[in-house]
Amino acid sequence: MPIIQIRALPQKSGIDIPHVLQTSCVEVANVMQIPVHHIWANWETLQNYVEGDRSVSIQPESTHPPIVQLIMFEGRSVALIEKIMETIATTLCNTLHLQAGNVYILYTEAKAGLIHTGGKIRRSL
Repeated sequence: MPIIQIRALPQKSGIDIPHVLQTSCVEVANVMQIPVHHIWANWETLQNYVEGDRSVSIQPESTHPPIVQLIMFEGRSVALIEKIMETIATTLCNTLHLQAGNVYILYTEAKAGLIHTGGKIRRSL
């Protein structure tokens, strides 16, 4: 189950965070060609976020990018991982009204035997 964890500043009025998360899940599911309920996403609002010497209190369009951690089970191709990250970045820029490129994504690979879900240790996809 891919997990999309987003940490970002408070958003401008009119941004619907549940919609942003749902749209992200749908778009990733489409890329992966899997049922959308297999994609999980969550959001944490940051109260303090400094980029260099600049502190802001609300999400700017071109700085202080949302920080995304994408966690997926090992065994995915680099091409698929890149496509998923590009999809998330584009989706967040569109739904949060950010300038292109103003999203930071870190991919983390979850290793077999190091994940517990569904009541058991996962050893394979």
